[in-house]
Amino acid sequence: MVFKNSDAPGYAPGLIVTVVTSIVVIVLAIVYRCVCIWENGRRDKSGVGEGLNHAYEHDLTDMKDFTIQCML
Repeated sequence: MVFKNSDAPGYAPGLIVTVVTSIVVIVLAIVYRCVCIWENGRRDKSGVGEGLNHAYEHDLTDMKDFTIQCML
């Protein structure tokens, strides 16, 4: 519990935790986007085109199947 009655009426500790948590989430989303852009660039350079033909025949993970693109 971050928002305690003893911190009323400003609830400064609760607001600080909320703001810091929100900033961490935003930073992690930006990092994940950068990783997706880097990974998609690597997959594009591999020369394998994106497509869903015969997608279920091999049942590969995205680390082995370079036709899968990362999105955010």
